[in-house]
Amino acid sequence: MELDKHFVLAMGEQVQLISEDLTIEFLSISTDSRCPTGMQCFIAGWVTVVVLIHKDGDRLGEFTLSNGDLVDESDAAERQIGNLTIHLLSVHPYPQAQSSIQDKDYTAELSITANPLP
Repeated sequence: MELDKHFVLAMGEQVQLISEDLTIEFLSISTDSRCPTGMQCFIAGWVTVVVLIHKDGDRLGEFTLSNGDLVDESDAAERQIGNLTIHLLSVHPYPQAQSSIQDKDYTAELSITANPLP
């Protein structure tokens, strides 16, 4: 995987950015309140993924990334880790009325960018 390139992870998968010695693993979906296709909802909702990040061999921890109509400003579609920013671009599949999504079916599209030096 390279900087500034989109990549897709299935739940449980991980990817390594060799140039930065960074590993990201898609652990889980903590929230999926997106309004299902075919339904009318008061708000569109949001989805939150949990990723585990390792840098330089050290476990930095679990981080959440959210996408959609957020209820809390602490939820964000991006997280800064040192000189890098991890962006959550989308989560698939999108909920459908009258059906549920199995954990194994979720994928998260992400990208990592380098922050400009001050």
